[in-house]
Amino acid sequence: MPNSYRIRLVVAFVLVLMLVQLATAVFVLDAAHRQQMLQQQRTLDVGINVFREVLANRSLQLNNSLSVLSADFGFKRAIATGESDTILSVLENHGSRIGADAAILLSPDGKLISSSIADLDKADIDALSELTDSMNDGGAARILSFDNASYQFVMQPVKAPTLIAWVGMGFVMDRQVAQQAKAITGVEVSFINKDSNGQFAIQSTFDSTSQSALLSQLNRLPELSREAAEGFPAHYLSYALELDDKSADQWVVLHLSNLKWEQNYEHLRNSMLSIFAGTLALSLLVAAWLSGSLTRPVHTLVEFARLIGQGQNPPPIKGAPAELAVLADTLTVMRDNIEARERDLIYQSTHDSLTGLANRFAAKRTLQDAGDSLSGTLVLLDLKHFRHINDMIGFANADSLLVMFARRLETITPAPDFLARLDGDAFLLLYNNGITETVLSDAIDQLEAPFSIQDSNISIKIRAGMLSLTEHGGKVGVLLRRIEIALMQACLSDTRIVAYRSGEDEKYQRELTIINQLERGLEQGQFHLVFQPKVDIQNNRCSGAEALIRWDHPELGPIRPDEFILLAEHTGNIDLISQWVLRQAMDQLVLWQDEGLVGLKLAVNLSAHDLVNESLPGQIAEMLETRGLAPDLLAIEVTEGAVMRDPMTAVSVLQKFRDLGLSIAIDDFGTGHSSLAYLKMLPVNEVKIDRSFIKDMLTNTHDAMIVETSIALTHSLGFSVTAEGVEERQTIDVLRQQGCDLVQGYVYSRPLAARDFYHWYVEFNQQGGVSPQT
Repeated sequence: MPNSYRIRLVVAFVLVLMLVQLATAVFVLDAAHRQQMLQQQRTLDVGINVFREVLANRSLQLNNSLSVLSADFGFKRAIATGESDTILSVLENHGSRIGADAAILLSPDGKLISSSIADLDKADIDALSELTDSMNDGGAARILSFDNASYQFVMQPVKAPTLIAWVGMGFVMDRQVAQQAKAITGVEVSFINKDSNGQFAIQSTFDSTSQSALLSQLNRLPELSREAAEGFPAHYLSYALELDDKSADQWVVLHLSNLKWEQNYEHLRNSMLSIFAGTLALSLLVAAWLSGSLTRPVHTLVEFARLIGQGQNPPPIKGAPAELAVLADTLTVMRDNIEARERDLIYQSTHDSLTGLANRFAAKRTLQDAGDSLSGTLVLLDLKHFRHINDMIGFANADSLLVMFARRLETITPAPDFLARLDGDAFLLLYNNGITETVLSDAIDQLEAPFSIQDSNISIKIRAGMLSLTEHGGKVGVLLRRIEIALMQACLSDTRIVAYRSGEDEKYQRELTIINQLERGLEQGQFHLVFQPKVDIQNNRCSGAEALIRWDHPELGPIRPDEFILLAEHTGNIDLISQWVLRQAMDQLVLWQDEGLVGLKLAVNLSAHDLVNESLPGQIAEMLETRGLAPDLLAIEVTEGAVMRDPMTAVSVLQKFRDLGLSIAIDDFGTGHSSLAYLKMLPVNEVKIDRSFIKDMLTNTHDAMIVETSIALTHSLGFSVTAEGVEERQTIDVLRQQGCDLVQGYVYSRPLAARDFYHWYVEFNQQGGVSPQT
């Protein structure tokens, strides 16, 4: 069998051995290669240093010999008198004495006077002249390219006593020089020169075949100048040096033979391969014998396990090793344990571990299995403020409360046809024949009876969502979402029972879309501010405005502020909106100041969440300072209800706003829970009377009296008064007579975009309080 245990054992044994041997061989060969390369590199480095020393010594000798010539009186006189023949004769004689291959004489301004090298072009003369520019009084040396050959050139000044000429002599870097360098350094030497036509010439200690191989790989010269490498030519480690650092046309390459090492390396590799082959053959024989002795009892055990898997009771294994006999007994016990564990797993997967009721998975499967025959009513129960109960009595006691609640659910009348704990304190009940709100309310009365825990009576309140499966049936996911929507409505409205109504699902999806896309909308510029003027009716001038946020959603269209702000408060995202409005409002104030609207006060609404954010005053102060705005240009508007959420913290935050120099207004005054007696405790500057009292004050004497009294009492507390929602001119006259300070409403203008507000403001104040047509 190709997949038998025996074959797999043999393969595994051989494979492990092969991997170990292969890893050993790779490590040994790699270590040998790296060690030899290191030795070769060190040897080559010695050759490189010796070669450089040879060039330096040649340059020194040439320089010393040239010093004798430059100091010769007769030579100086010949130069001074312009005796060409004498100059040429002296250069040739002196050059032959020191073995120089070239002699050059330049004028002080770099023009050629005499040369033993024929056909020097302007570029060659310029190179010599450039060499003289870098010399000191003692002269200097450089490798230059002339007549398709590299010369080691030395130039020295000739002075009588001022500079009268430059004299230079050079040795050609040819095969003879390469042979001399090889004799000294012990490495092969190749001089490579590039002529003006881009053709390379080589002078080397190699034979012509190796030279041709070098010429075919000249593109590697830059690489070899950075690091020594093999294969240039084959069986050599080579390193390239630039002879002239001002161009890349002249090179010397030093080659160290590694042929002997390669032969040793191949011998080592062949030896290891022989050892590898022999060891592999021996391991195959050992593995075959060993696997046979191991697999026979294993096959017996496999047959034993197969019979157990079929539910049979095979006889005990005889003659098996003690370990396999124990394993056989273990298999028998394991079969019994697996059957018990399967029963436990099935129970745990469908039941809640705490209460023993069916869990969410079982609830979904029950509803799904019912399919089209599903009917009746779904009820979802939730223990109101269970988190607070949990914190109050502790986790252990809270778990006991849930268990006791589950047992009571099993005994209520009428009894549900299916009961499950979905999660936390949410319980799902299914009544196949339906249940009315009245009957369900009676059942909840039974459930809300106090529970005795640790000798204390714990009372609970229950909120319930109902779903008629006949009217609002659908897929399981839809059913659970709809019943959760109904329960959420019950919790939000603090109503005992709420039945799901058509359209709630769409409303939920809309709200979910608004919640999910609110942050993206702020980032993508879907929000903008509009500004409603606030007019000082005693002076007929516009002195400020209220900033109002608007959202134009690309799919849902315009979304009302009261809709998305309420959702933002419930989901904890209201801080994003508040921060955005504050930044945008302050940026607009800066723009208006630049346009001449100096002194305009802009009001911004804050939520109840903002009033418990004790870091917000510091953030606003930083925003104002960054923009260079005076604090008295910004007003904060809060509602009575927002203050009453957490009065102590809210008053503390408002006081910090007041300390910054911000104006504070109580918005929608008269509709909340506070009173004028409580109002005097708040650090506010302004009270805004709600529009519900303003809109009917011309026809309703009670509203007019409330407004007049509120204005008088508010003034007595030292606050200014703003009337909201004014729509008629006659209302302005009455409010002016009653002493109202500011008016805000459609009678002057609807909320305007920033540019429209600017024009309205300018025109209104220029015309002395006459509203422009908008």
